[in-house]
Amino acid sequence: MPGVYDIVSVGGIVTDLILRLPKLPAAGTCVTATELYHGLGGKGANQAVAASRLGGRVALVGCVGDDDAGRSALSRLASEGVAVEHVARDRTTATGTVVLQRGADGEKQVVVFPGANARLDAEAIDAASPILAAARVVLVQLEIPLDAVQRVAAIVRASGGRLILDASPIRPLPREIVRAATAVKANASEAAALTGIPVHDLASARAAAAELMTMGVELVAIEAGADGNLFASKDEEVFLPLHDVPAVDLTGAGDTMAGALAVAMVEGRSLREAAAFASAAAALATRGLGAQSAMPSRAELERWPTGRAAH
Repeated sequence: MPGVYDIVSVGGIVTDLILRLPKLPAAGTCVTATELYHGLGGKGANQAVAASRLGGRVALVGCVGDDDAGRSALSRLASEGVAVEHVARDRTTATGTVVLQRGADGEKQVVVFPGANARLDAEAIDAASPILAAARVVLVQLEIPLDAVQRVAAIVRASGGRLILDASPIRPLPREIVRAATAVKANASEAAALTGIPVHDLASARAAAAELMTMGVELVAIEAGADGNLFASKDEEVFLPLHDVPAVDLTGAGDTMAGALAVAMVEGRSLREAAAFASAAAALATRGLGAQSAMPSRAELERWPTGRAAH
Protein backbone atom coordinates (compact mmCIF):
# COMPACT_ATOMS: atom_id res chain seq x y z
CA MET A 1 0.00 0.00 0.00
CA PRO A 2 1.49 3.38 -0.98
CA GLY A 3 2.66 5.43 1.98
CA VAL A 4 2.95 2.46 4.34
CA TYR A 5 6.44 1.35 5.33
CA ASP A 6 7.70 -1.66 7.24
CA ILE A 7 10.39 0.44 8.92
CA VAL A 8 10.42 4.13 9.85
CA SER A 9 13.59 5.78 11.16
CA VAL A 10 13.21 9.01 13.15
CA GLY A 11 16.35 10.99 13.82
CA GLY A 12 19.29 13.08 12.72
CA ILE A 13 20.36 13.97 9.19
CA VAL A 14 23.75 15.64 8.72
CA THR A 15 26.43 16.36 6.19
CA ASP A 16 29.58 14.46 7.18
CA LEU A 17 33.03 15.91 6.65
CA ILE A 18 35.75 13.43 7.67
CA LEU A 19 39.45 14.22 7.51
CA ARG A 20 42.30 11.76 7.97
CA LEU A 21 45.41 13.33 9.48
CA PRO A 22 48.91 12.16 10.42
CA LYS A 23 48.12 13.48 13.89
CA LEU A 24 45.40 15.57 15.50
CA PRO A 25 46.22 19.29 15.61
CA ALA A 26 47.14 20.96 18.86
CA ALA A 27 45.71 24.38 19.60
CA GLY A 28 47.10 27.00 17.24
CA THR A 29 48.70 24.50 14.84
CA CYS A 30 47.95 23.50 11.26
CA VAL A 31 48.03 19.89 10.05
CA THR A 32 47.69 18.78 6.42
CA ALA A 33 45.01 16.14 5.85
CA THR A 34 45.87 13.03 3.86
CA GLU A 35 42.31 12.01 2.98
CA LEU A 36 38.90 13.69 2.75
CA TYR A 37 35.44 12.13 2.84
CA HIS A 38 32.34 14.25 2.28
CA GLY A 39 29.06 12.40 2.60
CA LEU A 40 25.72 11.93 4.29
CA GLY A 41 25.36 10.97 7.94
CA GLY A 42 23.24 11.41 11.03
CA LYS A 43 21.93 8.44 12.95
CA GLY A 44 18.42 8.65 11.54
CA ALA A 45 19.65 8.80 7.95
CA ASN A 46 22.30 6.13 8.53
CA GLN A 47 19.87 3.63 10.00
CA ALA A 48 17.35 4.27 7.23
CA VAL A 49 19.98 3.65 4.54
CA ALA A 50 21.29 0.55 6.31
CA ALA A 51 17.80 -0.96 6.54
CA SER A 52 16.96 -0.06 2.93
CA ARG A 53 20.14 -1.66 1.57
CA LEU A 54 19.28 -4.83 3.47
CA GLY A 55 15.87 -5.06 1.85
CA GLY A 56 13.60 -3.06 4.14
CA ARG A 57 10.84 -0.76 2.89
CA VAL A 58 11.91 2.36 4.76
CA ALA A 59 10.83 5.94 5.41
CA LEU A 60 12.72 8.64 7.27
CA VAL A 61 11.33 11.34 9.57
CA GLY A 62 13.70 14.21 10.26
CA CYS A 63 14.53 17.81 9.44
CA VAL A 64 17.01 19.51 7.11
CA GLY A 65 17.67 23.12 6.26
CA ASP A 66 16.19 24.77 3.20
CA ASP A 67 19.64 24.82 1.63
CA ASP A 68 21.81 23.00 -0.91
CA ALA A 69 23.04 20.56 1.74
CA GLY A 70 19.47 19.65 2.68
CA ARG A 71 18.39 19.21 -0.92
CA SER A 72 21.44 17.04 -1.61
CA ALA A 73 20.70 14.92 1.47
CA LEU A 74 17.12 14.30 0.35
CA SER A 75 18.26 13.41 -3.17
CA ARG A 76 20.84 10.93 -1.87
CA LEU A 77 18.35 9.34 0.53
CA ALA A 78 15.80 8.94 -2.25
CA SER A 79 18.46 7.30 -4.44
CA GLU A 80 18.95 4.76 -1.62
CA GLY A 81 15.25 3.86 -1.75
CA VAL A 82 14.39 5.78 1.44
CA ALA A 83 11.06 7.67 1.38
CA VAL A 84 11.62 11.30 2.42
CA GLU A 85 8.18 12.89 2.21
CA HIS A 86 8.12 13.29 6.01
CA VAL A 87 11.50 15.04 6.22
CA ALA A 88 10.75 18.67 7.13
CA ARG A 89 12.65 21.69 5.77
CA ASP A 90 13.48 24.53 8.12
CA ARG A 91 14.21 27.96 6.64
CA THR A 92 15.66 29.42 9.83
CA THR A 93 18.81 27.29 10.13
CA ALA A 94 21.20 25.18 8.08
CA THR A 95 21.30 21.43 7.64
CA GLY A 96 23.22 19.72 10.43
CA THR A 97 26.92 19.13 9.93
CA VAL A 98 29.53 16.90 11.57
CA VAL A 99 33.27 17.48 11.16
CA LEU A 100 35.39 14.50 12.25
CA GLN A 101 39.17 14.54 12.34
CA ARG A 102 40.90 11.18 12.77
CA GLY A 103 44.62 10.80 13.45
CA ALA A 104 46.79 7.93 12.25
CA ASP A 105 46.80 6.53 15.80
CA GLY A 106 42.98 6.21 15.76
CA GLU A 107 42.33 9.17 18.03
CA LYS A 108 39.63 11.54 16.83
CA GLN A 109 38.08 14.95 17.35
CA VAL A 110 34.43 15.59 16.49
CA VAL A 111 32.55 18.87 16.09
CA VAL A 112 28.76 18.69 15.75
CA PHE A 113 26.49 21.45 14.45
CA PRO A 114 22.94 20.16 15.10
CA GLY A 115 21.33 22.70 12.79
CA ALA A 116 17.88 21.70 11.57
CA ASN A 117 17.92 18.49 13.63
CA ALA A 118 17.19 20.63 16.68
CA ARG A 119 14.01 21.91 14.99
CA LEU A 120 12.33 18.52 14.68
CA ASP A 121 9.43 19.02 17.08
CA ALA A 122 6.37 17.14 18.29
CA GLU A 123 4.24 18.83 15.63
CA ALA A 124 6.40 17.34 12.87
CA ILE A 125 6.17 13.94 14.56
CA ASP A 126 2.38 14.24 14.69
CA ALA A 127 2.35 15.00 10.96
CA ALA A 128 4.14 11.69 10.42
CA SER A 129 1.93 9.77 12.86
CA PRO A 130 0.10 7.76 10.13
CA ILE A 131 3.32 6.09 8.93
CA LEU A 132 4.64 5.72 12.49
CA ALA A 133 1.45 3.98 13.62
CA ALA A 134 1.38 1.72 10.55
CA ALA A 135 5.08 0.71 10.63
CA ARG A 136 6.08 -2.73 11.81
CA VAL A 137 9.25 -1.35 13.40
CA VAL A 138 10.19 2.24 14.29
CA LEU A 139 13.79 3.27 14.95
CA VAL A 140 14.53 6.34 17.07
CA GLN A 141 17.80 7.89 18.25
CA LEU A 142 18.75 10.83 20.47
CA GLU A 143 20.14 13.41 18.03
CA ILE A 144 16.75 15.14 18.00
CA PRO A 145 14.85 16.99 20.78
CA LEU A 146 13.55 14.79 23.58
CA ASP A 147 9.97 16.00 23.12
CA ALA A 148 10.08 14.55 19.60
CA VAL A 149 11.48 11.25 20.92
CA GLN A 150 8.76 11.12 23.59
CA ARG A 151 6.06 11.77 21.00
CA VAL A 152 7.42 8.97 18.78
CA ALA A 153 7.38 6.60 21.76
CA ALA A 154 3.81 7.55 22.61
CA ILE A 155 2.54 7.04 19.06
CA VAL A 156 4.24 3.66 18.66
CA ARG A 157 3.06 2.48 22.08
CA ALA A 158 -0.53 3.51 21.35
CA SER A 159 -0.47 1.72 17.98
CA GLY A 160 0.95 -1.50 19.44
CA GLY A 161 4.01 -1.22 17.23
CA ARG A 162 7.62 -2.11 17.99
CA LEU A 163 10.17 0.56 18.86
CA ILE A 164 13.96 0.19 18.68
CA LEU A 165 15.67 2.82 20.84
CA ASP A 166 19.29 3.57 19.96
CA ALA A 167 20.53 5.27 23.14
CA SER A 168 23.00 7.51 21.29
CA PRO A 169 24.31 10.10 21.80
CA ILE A 170 24.36 9.82 25.61
CA ARG A 171 21.99 12.24 27.31
CA PRO A 172 19.62 12.17 30.32
CA LEU A 173 16.63 10.11 29.26
CA PRO A 174 13.19 9.85 30.92
CA ARG A 175 12.48 6.28 31.99
CA GLU A 176 9.14 6.27 30.15
CA ILE A 177 11.03 6.38 26.83
CA VAL A 178 13.05 3.31 27.78
CA ARG A 179 9.92 1.53 29.01
CA ALA A 180 8.18 2.21 25.69
CA ALA A 181 10.97 0.51 23.73
CA THR A 182 10.63 -3.04 22.48
CA ALA A 183 14.38 -3.18 21.90
CA VAL A 184 17.33 -1.10 23.08
CA LYS A 185 20.67 -0.94 21.26
CA ALA A 186 23.56 0.59 23.19
CA ASN A 187 27.33 0.59 23.36
CA ALA A 188 29.07 0.06 26.68
CA SER A 189 28.99 3.73 27.71
CA GLU A 190 25.35 4.17 26.69
CA ALA A 191 24.29 1.01 28.52
CA ALA A 192 26.03 2.30 31.64
CA ALA A 193 24.26 5.65 31.33
CA LEU A 194 20.86 3.94 31.03
CA THR A 195 21.33 1.48 33.89
CA GLY A 196 24.00 2.86 36.20
CA ILE A 197 25.99 -0.36 35.68
CA PRO A 198 29.54 0.16 34.30
CA VAL A 199 29.88 -2.08 31.24
CA HIS A 200 33.36 -3.34 30.38
CA ASP A 201 32.96 -7.06 29.63
CA LEU A 202 30.41 -9.78 28.99
CA ALA A 203 29.43 -10.22 32.64
CA SER A 204 28.70 -6.52 33.15
CA ALA A 205 26.86 -6.37 29.82
CA ARG A 206 24.64 -9.20 31.03
CA ALA A 207 23.90 -7.26 34.22
CA ALA A 208 23.01 -4.13 32.25
CA ALA A 209 20.80 -6.13 29.89
CA ALA A 210 18.98 -7.68 32.84
CA GLU A 211 18.39 -4.22 34.32
CA LEU A 212 16.93 -2.95 31.04
CA MET A 213 14.62 -5.95 30.86
CA THR A 214 13.29 -5.13 34.34
CA MET A 215 12.14 -1.84 32.77
CA GLY A 216 10.07 -3.77 30.23
CA VAL A 217 12.50 -3.92 27.31
CA GLU A 218 12.06 -7.20 25.43
CA LEU A 219 15.33 -7.33 23.47
CA VAL A 220 18.68 -5.77 24.32
CA ALA A 221 21.71 -5.44 22.04
CA ILE A 222 24.83 -4.25 23.87
CA GLU A 223 28.32 -3.78 22.48
CA ALA A 224 30.19 -5.40 25.38
CA GLY A 225 33.52 -3.64 24.98
CA ALA A 226 36.26 -5.64 23.29
CA ASP A 227 34.49 -8.93 24.09
CA GLY A 228 31.90 -8.61 21.34
CA ASN A 229 28.14 -8.09 21.08
CA LEU A 230 25.51 -9.38 23.48
CA PHE A 231 21.91 -9.91 22.35
CA ALA A 232 19.49 -10.88 25.09
CA SER A 233 15.82 -11.42 25.80
CA LYS A 234 14.15 -12.85 28.88
CA ASP A 235 14.24 -16.32 27.31
CA GLU A 236 17.51 -16.39 25.39
CA GLU A 237 20.99 -14.95 25.14
CA VAL A 238 23.35 -14.81 22.18
CA PHE A 239 26.93 -13.59 22.50
CA LEU A 240 28.97 -13.04 19.34
CA PRO A 241 32.70 -12.15 19.39
CA LEU A 242 33.75 -9.31 17.11
CA HIS A 243 34.28 -10.36 13.49
CA ASP A 244 37.83 -10.34 12.13
CA VAL A 245 37.37 -7.69 9.46
CA PRO A 246 40.13 -5.29 8.29
CA ALA A 247 38.37 -2.19 9.63
CA VAL A 248 39.02 1.19 8.02
CA ASP A 249 36.49 3.30 9.95
CA LEU A 250 34.05 2.30 12.69
CA THR A 251 31.74 5.24 11.95
CA GLY A 252 28.27 3.95 11.13
CA ALA A 253 28.80 0.37 12.34
CA GLY A 254 26.39 0.79 15.25
CA ASP A 255 23.82 2.41 12.97
CA THR A 256 24.16 -0.48 10.54
CA MET A 257 23.54 -2.89 13.40
CA ALA A 258 20.37 -1.02 14.37
CA GLY A 259 19.07 -0.94 10.79
CA ALA A 260 19.83 -4.64 10.34
CA LEU A 261 18.11 -5.47 13.61
CA ALA A 262 14.99 -3.67 12.37
CA VAL A 263 15.01 -5.71 9.14
CA ALA A 264 15.48 -8.93 11.12
CA MET A 265 12.52 -8.06 13.36
CA VAL A 266 10.31 -7.34 10.36
CA GLU A 267 11.30 -10.71 8.86
CA GLY A 268 10.42 -12.53 12.09
CA ARG A 269 13.90 -13.94 12.64
CA SER A 270 14.80 -15.71 15.85
CA LEU A 271 17.09 -13.92 18.30
CA ARG A 272 20.05 -16.02 17.19
CA GLU A 273 19.40 -15.31 13.51
CA ALA A 274 18.83 -11.60 14.15
CA ALA A 275 22.05 -11.36 16.17
CA ALA A 276 24.15 -13.03 13.46
CA PHE A 277 22.54 -10.90 10.74
CA ALA A 278 23.03 -7.60 12.59
CA SER A 279 26.57 -8.35 13.76
CA ALA A 280 27.71 -9.37 10.29
CA ALA A 281 26.20 -6.25 8.72
CA ALA A 282 27.89 -4.02 11.31
CA ALA A 283 31.26 -5.67 10.69
CA LEU A 284 31.06 -5.17 6.93
CA ALA A 285 30.17 -1.49 7.46
CA THR A 286 33.67 -0.81 8.82
CA ARG A 287 35.39 -1.50 5.48
CA GLY A 288 35.34 2.09 4.20
CA LEU A 289 35.71 5.68 5.39
CA GLY A 290 32.45 7.37 6.37
CA ALA A 291 29.15 6.27 7.83
CA GLN A 292 27.42 4.93 4.71
CA SER A 293 30.21 4.21 2.24
CA ALA A 294 30.60 0.53 3.18
CA MET A 295 27.15 -0.33 4.50
CA PRO A 296 26.41 -3.70 2.87
CA SER A 297 23.65 -4.53 0.47
CA ARG A 298 21.56 -7.61 1.11
CA ALA A 299 23.40 -9.42 -1.67
CA GLU A 300 26.82 -8.53 -0.20
CA LEU A 301 25.80 -9.71 3.24
CA GLU A 302 24.44 -13.01 1.95
CA ARG A 303 27.64 -13.65 -0.04
CA TRP A 304 29.74 -13.23 3.08
CA PRO A 305 30.24 -16.56 4.92
CA THR A 306 28.98 -15.18 8.25
CA GLY A 307 26.08 -13.52 6.50
CA ARG A 308 25.01 -16.84 5.02
CA ALA A 309 25.18 -18.34 8.50
CA ALA A 310 22.61 -15.76 9.63
CA HIS A 311 19.81 -17.56 7.77
